[in-house]
Amino acid sequence: MKGIPRSPSGRIATNHLADPDGDNPTELRSTFDSALSERWEEFERQTERARSNPTEKAVHDLRVAMRRLIALLDMIDNFLPNSEALDIRKQLKSLLDSLSALRDTQVQILEVQQLAARFGVLSPFLGELITRESIQSKRARKEIHRINIEPMKRQFDILRSKISDVLVDPSMEDVAMSILHGLLSQVFFRMNSLRKEVARASNDSKEKCEIVHRLRLLFKRFRYTIEILKPTLPGVSDRLLKRMREFQLKMGTIQDTEVLLASVSTEARKARKKEIKRGNTPPDQFGPVVQLMTGRLDEDLRVFLATLGELDTYWKRVK
Repeated sequence: MKGIPRSPSGRIATNHLADPDGDNPTELRSTFDSALSERWEEFERQTERARSNPTEKAVHDLRVAMRRLIALLDMIDNFLPNSEALDIRKQLKSLLDSLSALRDTQVQILEVQQLAARFGVLSPFLGELITRESIQSKRARKEIHRINIEPMKRQFDILRSKISDVLVDPSMEDVAMSILHGLLSQVFFRMNSLRKEVARASNDSKEKCEIVHRLRLLFKRFRYTIEILKPTLPGVSDRLLKRMREFQLKMGTIQDTEVLLASVSTEARKARKKEIKRGNTPPDQFGPVVQLMTGRLDEDLRVFLATLGELDTYWKRVK
């Protein structure tokens, strides 16, 4: 990796990181130890916060904490397979999935509240969303309270000990760094393929959104990995990480708009069917809303796709 001293043969020079007896921690070992502590503490903190009041922000922050912890566990599994990382990840992923529906509903409520002030036809839909959020919040509370922190923490401590034992050897750090760099290379290669795919896609927004969604999932993995390895990557600054977060948020906005547009379109079809059953042929009251959101989605896509070249910038700073 850029910034890591290498021998003339190109191998990473690890003798600058620790003495042969392992009396001092290697750079990667210290990086993982800090990341494990920080991400676990953040997960515990956000869990307690969401338990008391699962607001939109609390649920969002808990999901982010879980994703960042899962990304770390995924990295560890690549050089320490079949360890406690898999079991902890499974528990976190189950909880993450259980909170997805609530998060989507809460995001839609925030958007529909603003739209309903302009389009009264959305008021009944807003009421449905609020009722749905109440039901999902109760379920989320149960799921969050079901988290058994202590057994998971014991597994986590065992995992930390195993990582420390493996990375105490500088030669093993050399191998681990090569593995992690290979993972970043693989993810970037796949993202670059999707960039070409979206460029070839038709003007159909649905097709482009599907590709952007896949790119978003890969980019999250890319970004979280870089965040963890930042101490070993001199080319990565806080400013660059901020740019990467903003890049990811653009894709998240597209996803949220697409989901809401699909929900509003469904409501429009339901309303129209009800009127037809009553023998009425009313004007399409949802038409202006759908038109507005379709235009917003097209614009969000246009703005984001114009920034895809930033992927090269991010890669140049870590390769």
